[in-house]
Amino acid sequence: MNKILLFLSCLFSFCLAAAEYSVFLAPDATPAEENAAQELVNGLRRIFGSAPASNTFAISRKDPGKCLFWVGQSGEAAQALGMKDFSDLKPDEILLKTFPDKTILLGARPRGTIYAVYEFLERAYGVRFWTADVEHWPVHEKFFRPGIDHRYAPVFQRRYVYYDLARKSPFCVKLRTNRYPLVSPRWGGSEEIIGFVHTFGLFVPAKKHFEAHPEWFALLGGKRVSDGQPCLTNREFRKALIESVLAALRKKKDPRMISISQNDGGKTFCECAECTRFIREHGNESDLLWDTVNEVADAIAAEFPDVQVETDAYSFTLEPPKTIVPRKNVVVRFCSGLSDKTRAIDSPGNEKKYSIFKEWCKFGNPLAVWTYETDFYHFYMPNPNWQGLLKSPRFFADHGVIDIFQQGSYAGPIADLSDLRVWVLGKLQWNPYQDPGKLIEEFAKGFYGKAAPCILDYIDHMIVSSRKGTSGISAFDISDDDLLRARKILLDGEKIVADDPVLRQRLRVAAVPVNLDLLQRPGLWEKPVPALQGVDWRQLLSDQLKIMAEEKVSRLAEDPFTPDMLERNIVLRLAWEKGAPPVPGYPEGTRWKQVAATDCQRYGVYREVKDPDAANGKVVEVDCTHATWTSQFPQPPEGCWDVYVELQCLGKEQNPSGTAATFGCYDVKQKDCVLKGSAKAETILAPGYHIIKMGRLTADENQFLYCAPAINKTVEHLRISRYIFIEAERTSDGK
Repeated sequence: MNKILLFLSCLFSFCLAAAEYSVFLAPDATPAEENAAQELVNGLRRIFGSAPASNTFAISRKDPGKCLFWVGQSGEAAQALGMKDFSDLKPDEILLKTFPDKTILLGARPRGTIYAVYEFLERAYGVRFWTADVEHWPVHEKFFRPGIDHRYAPVFQRRYVYYDLARKSPFCVKLRTNRYPLVSPRWGGSEEIIGFVHTFGLFVPAKKHFEAHPEWFALLGGKRVSDGQPCLTNREFRKALIESVLAALRKKKDPRMISISQNDGGKTFCECAECTRFIREHGNESDLLWDTVNEVADAIAAEFPDVQVETDAYSFTLEPPKTIVPRKNVVVRFCSGLSDKTRAIDSPGNEKKYSIFKEWCKFGNPLAVWTYETDFYHFYMPNPNWQGLLKSPRFFADHGVIDIFQQGSYAGPIADLSDLRVWVLGKLQWNPYQDPGKLIEEFAKGFYGKAAPCILDYIDHMIVSSRKGTSGISAFDISDDDLLRARKILLDGEKIVADDPVLRQRLRVAAVPVNLDLLQRPGLWEKPVPALQGVDWRQLLSDQLKIMAEEKVSRLAEDPFTPDMLERNIVLRLAWEKGAPPVPGYPEGTRWKQVAATDCQRYGVYREVKDPDAANGKVVEVDCTHATWTSQFPQPPEGCWDVYVELQCLGKEQNPSGTAATFGCYDVKQKDCVLKGSAKAETILAPGYHIIKMGRLTADENQFLYCAPAINKTVEHLRISRYIFIEAERTSDGK
């Protein structure tokens, strides 16, 4: 046995000496295979740049016998592997195989080979692609070629880590995700879903069809509206939908999937007699949706038999249909919704969502999922959803899901360890059966260096501290003491790497969510606790804003919310306005606060207009053609307040009349308005701005103020200037 091993070792060494370090690439290689070969050459040069003959790392299209690496599909590779061809490779499957005289790296087209190269660099040489900007490349002075025998097809055929940090190519390719748009053929292209999501309005846009065919659109409150769901029982609408969908497919060279899905938001289905009857007779809204989708799917199958149709089990269609059975060419995308994120979907507390998902499994259709992994109102806040985040991929893989979409934040690296989340999620989407804890530890050591133990302590502490995830605006209930403890852990980490400016900055970034959460807790600053003694909140806020600017962070929520807006909102919570309130009748010395509507979140169609007569010099202007809650201010400042909104409307007519605005305070936890009111056009008519009382409010973190235009043909625009909070005493009933 020892003689045989010695012979093989000598043979292997001879092959290394004689073969040079070239990379064989077939003459008919695809653009992605050519790029994969170049990525391997570039990688080997980085690893062995100082090794003798390192300049022989090069691509060759002939003489494979003289090359140590064979990259991509070729007849020579098939013969060496004992394969007739590569037709049995599954989507994105990779194959890595070392022989004494060569290493073969290939995969299913179009992108498997480039995945194989990255897999090899990671497994063979310890390369790590931590982020789009941070990678780890070991350096060796002597060339070596480790043995490897690895064949793997990913469980999820389509994979999407939906964070801004994951979108950059080639980083998304190095993560092995494949649904990012605009990835060029050189990087393997992407798995396109035509339309992406919420496509009724895309294929039959109200802007184009509503005026001529109002009957195609939802009847709500006795009126046809353009911003709801379509009227799905209308035969002409279905015909127009099918024609538009087929036209979209014909424009594509090789379409594989198209989304036929309901419009977004809480816009309910049509209330016309026919839609109401259908829902009543068949079971629920999902039956009506699926009856429509099935008809479109049949038309698609007749012309494009290999195309899959995707639709969403989402919002009021989350539950399966009672009587309509989905066609087999339809992929059901289960949108998990707001659940208890402190635990996995199949854990106690998520029984309802888990049981609904299991019901969908019974149909036997291909399954996809869309999970929500951030606080959409506050990308920048602590988000300790680690249990649900990391356990869900394996759960979904066990239940036959083929497509996973995990929607995260768009706030760069300040969104609670988002660099770590992106890397770990990419790894788990590629192979959900890896140990999430080991992946977290690996990233922490590689990215945070000596401060890794503090990062791991922070994660463990926040898991324990988040007592229960909720569906409210503030997704996790974390006490003041626990949040202060989290800050100390991260400050300790910063001290450990104080002599390394790169690592120190990463710790400062990691602490931003905790600091911003503390800055939104007025009680901690009015009478500072020992942990905050000597900390000036204005300086702390300035530091966080500076870090965000250094990291080029401009978006802090799903809808428009910028660091400047956040700054003014925090100042609102922690500071008081000078002078008397702008509303007469309050005693001298009454304290008050205000926030401009332009510093609040905005939804729907609106404009930001400069107006020197407004308190802030600019206002949110919206047309009175819809009733969208345009202006929203989540989490009003803690305390008991008389709340006012400052408004102005401009009339189309000389004497406009009727309701021009509605406003109130909605409690997400109670799912009801705790304040509700409206303003008549004649009371807020320009010129000048008019302060209207909304009511008395004992503020709660689950609440948000809103102001909306009313549909009124006599009013042209509504202008929303500011919200005013005047301190009030609680009554005996706590109000």
